[in-house]
Amino acid sequence: MIEPCPPNYWMMQLHPSQSTQDLRYVHASLAAGFIGLDFTAQVTESMQTLDWSKVDERHKPFHLFYDTMRTGDYVLIMAHNQPVALVEVTGEYRFEPVAIRTWFRHMRAVEVIGYYGDFVPADDPREPIIMGYTIGQQLAASNGPAYRLIDRWAAAHTASKTAAANP
Repeated sequence: MIEPCPPNYWMMQLHPSQSTQDLRYVHASLAAGFIGLDFTAQVTESMQTLDWSKVDERHKPFHLFYDTMRTGDYVLIMAHNQPVALVEVTGEYRFEPVAIRTWFRHMRAVEVIGYYGDFVPADDPREPIIMGYTIGQQLAASNGPAYRLIDRWAAAHTASKTAAANP
């Protein structure tokens, strides 16, 4: 029997560049059940057919969203440098030529595991988490604060699902 791959951990922002309404975009995306991104330049095609050699250097990491992220991965959703929610990827990459229900056209379906303020008590010491780009590189098994937060949160979620399935 083939063992399933352990999930990858990611960090991602869900708002357009230079946005002044970041949390509104984040919550609208999560309420619609999707995470996603889009290009600031006019890219009108799916990442499946995109000629990556012609893509602006700052958008090169977007290919990770298309070809590396997978169902079962956990994504820490950020608004700038503030954690907002943890989601589990439940769908494959999809492209909508016209953005529907969200501002982005490149998307994946997700299940919201929970919101940061509900998981981390207000009096808990909070380590700073720096988010420098729309999609963070796949987080390596390290001792970084984002990795530790996702790992702790995912373990709590798994334990909760297991307890619910075995009353």
